[in-house]
Amino acid sequence: MQSIVITVSPATASLAPGGTQQFAANVTGTSNTGVTWSAGGVQGGNSTLGTISSLGLYTAPASLPNPIGIKIVATSVADGTTSGTALARVHDNVEFQNSPVKLGTSGGNFTDKNTIGNMMFCCSGTLGSLVSRSGNFYIP
Repeated sequence: MQSIVITVSPATASLAPGGTQQFAANVTGTSNTGVTWSAGGVQGGNSTLGTISSLGLYTAPASLPNPIGIKIVATSVADGTTSGTALARVHDNVEFQNSPVKLGTSGGNFTDKNTIGNMMFCCSGTLGSLVSRSGNFYIP
């Protein structure tokens, strides 16, 4: 008998409070590819951890959860002991660059700020990443 394997994508996602992220489960090893979804150990989630629909659409809570990383789990309907996981990170005051920078070009301003309690973490500037000949991507 072939083992059931579940892969959830994306493996990680960052979103603001109230934001949404579509997760997908790829189920192999069985003809029954159905899954149930949970957020933070609660099937379907809740208003504190965020909710996740039967189709894998996660909606972050309106305020920051504690912890800010919520484990998203897709559990096999065919075998309730088999699951795949992902992580949804809910960050307050996050601004991401809205368009990708093509490799080999310069520029790409970004701002990333995160407020947790009375602490603010902030980084901003121009992207200056390097890609080595071996394909490794380095972020300064």
